Amino acid sequence: MTRIRDFQRKRVYDWERSQSWFKPFVSYLTQEQVRSVIERLDKVFKRKTKTKIFFKGGYGGSYARGSTEIHLRKKWAMNYGVILHEYAHILTKDLHGRQFVSAYCNLLNIFHPKQPSIDELCQTMYQFRVSHDCFDEWRRKHKLSRRNKPFESVPEIAIVEKPKKKRISAKQRCQMLKEEHDWLHIYHDDWIEGDTYIEVYDKTLVDEDNIECSDYWCYGWKEAKEEALKLIEEHESQ
Repeated sequence: MTRIRDFQRKRVYDWERSQSWFKPFVSYLTQEQVRSVIERLDKVFKRKTKTKIFFKGGYGGSYARGSTEIHLRKKWAMNYGVILHEYAHILTKDLHGRQFVSAYCNLLNIFHPKQPSIDELCQTMYQFRVSHDCFDEWRRKHKLSRRNKPFESVPEIAIVEKPKKKRISAKQRCQMLKEEHDWLHIYHDDWIEGDTYIEVYDKTLVDEDNIECSDYWCYGWKEAKEEALKLIEEHESQ
């Protein structure tokens, strides 16, 4: 099997990163926007198999795998330039060769909000010695025209992903409430088998030397949390 030589990979990278339409290492699209972009491209190119998108963490590479998968780094690759670059790989088989460049430039010219002209793209490519095939032939083959509208123009400002809030269990919440309020009694006997019984009461209102614990039992941590919050509200209203 003959392996295709990626003879102008570095040239393509250097060229695109020098262009105003390419925003390197800035993720300014949300995951929903990326999915919408890919779905629209699949529809335009009448792809029978939908392109699968994988969002990955870290600062590694983004890439297309075969003709059905695109892997994007959430930290830096969620922008129009990178998406169109990887989609051009989906449509071609010559790595960063002439067919790829022709496909990529047509995608940029038609779908990128800045719509760089073919003349402009050619002029800048020549400076970096990037080769390409016939643009018009590729466009005719896929029946593309100006009737295909560009993607929505959005601010090219990095979207900072908010960290997911850590879920706090009812048991953890009870422990936090107990530490915040020294008058609040919350106690669970580990030796009791079967159902979880938790004692919850206000120490200032209960004689702890003469107490029937079962009168203050809650069945489960969720009920204990609700009872503790109720006692706190009553205590603070006094």
